Amino acid sequence: MLDRRSTLLDLSTSQSPRFPFDAAAAAAVDNDYPETPEYFRQQRNKRIPTVPRVSPLHAKAMPSSSSSAASPLFKAADQQSFLQSRVHSLTQALIKSNQHHKRTQEHLTWALEEHAMVQLEKQQLQAQLSRVMALQHGKELDRAPPPMPSFDENDDSDVDMMQDIQGDDRATEQSVGMIQSTAALAQHLRQDNDALKAAFSSHVMEMQRAMTQMTISLHQAQARNTLLAHSDADVAALRATCASLHADRKRLHNTIQELRGNIRVYCRVRPVLKLQHGACAAIRVESDTRVVVTQHSPNGSTVSQDTVFDVDKVFDQHHSQHDVFTEVQPLITSALDGYNVCVLAYGQTGSGKTHTMLGSLESDEGDRRSEAQHINKSLLALRHVLLQLKNKQEYVSYRDSKLTLLLQDAI
Repeated sequence: MLDRRSTLLDLSTSQSPRFPFDAAAAAAVDNDYPETPEYFRQQRNKRIPTVPRVSPLHAKAMPSSSSSAASPLFKAADQQSFLQSRVHSLTQALIKSNQHHKRTQEHLTWALEEHAMVQLEKQQLQAQLSRVMALQHGKELDRAPPPMPSFDENDDSDVDMMQDIQGDDRATEQSVGMIQSTAALAQHLRQDNDALKAAFSSHVMEMQRAMTQMTISLHQAQARNTLLAHSDADVAALRATCASLHADRKRLHNTIQELRGNIRVYCRVRPVLKLQHGACAAIRVESDTRVVVTQHSPNGSTVSQDTVFDVDKVFDQHHSQHDVFTEVQPLITSALDGYNVCVLAYGQTGSGKTHTMLGSLESDEGDRRSEAQHINKSLLALRHVLLQLKNKQEYVSYRDSKLTLLLQDAI
């Protein structure tokens, strides 16, 4: 059995007790280890800035005609560099958090060991206190009142024993107080450790989510860059193919027109007017390419003379304006392709030249003329764009989008 009497006396008289913990020491155990849950959260907010959330619709800027292919590549490269730097910073923050967690675990282990030692010391002191109290109680019961007149050395020894017991009681009370303070400190450290564990776990989960999101964003940016590169190559190839096909179309179309004849003659016979019903017809259509003109004498004394004319196409009274336009429409296409074209209406007064060139009022009703659809298409598209700009509309119709793209620098 250990003798705790000298130990208790040493604890009561020592200037530096074995367990120097009090209420002030519970707030900060070590000057080199000042972290608390609130401190850890502040450091986490300093290390990890908020990841910006930018909507792709607001991030897109309308590229110009000269930099429409290069601008997305630069933006994707900048975004990729930003994401790589963010991954590096988050990795460094995770390493520092792991070191912080390791120090916390070491501190908790030391606190638990100290708590175990304090508990063992407490048990030993309680056992010693029980023995002292039992001994004191037995002495008080067995002690007879000494005779008043007789005092010897034994009385001095009893007084010394009582003083020793009282000193032991005071030392025991001090030890119990220090044990309670140590237990409170251990409980406080345990709570701080639990809070740090929870904060560290949430911090690690948040970093993992951020790294996962940035990895996904990086992969998406790389996929967009690859797709954009392929798309640019496809667009360039399609433009080259379209230009080649357009050149072939122009060449073949105008070759066909040259084969049909650089100079063509068409004849159109106007209908008979109401005032001319019953008169002899002077023009007779024999086929699609032949017309016969009969010259009658004024008094009918001489024989009529027929003159035959062969032309490229004959339009009789039953042909409409649409039939005439269908015949000359390829020439309009050649004119739009840049070739010199001339359509000449020739004839005497009243033969129907104006009607052939302009048509009648009845043909203006309904849809727009076929002539206007081909000749004045650019002017109509320009008019639509100007009206939409004047009315401050937010969009332009799809059929005018090509003209809008050509005029975007001027607009």
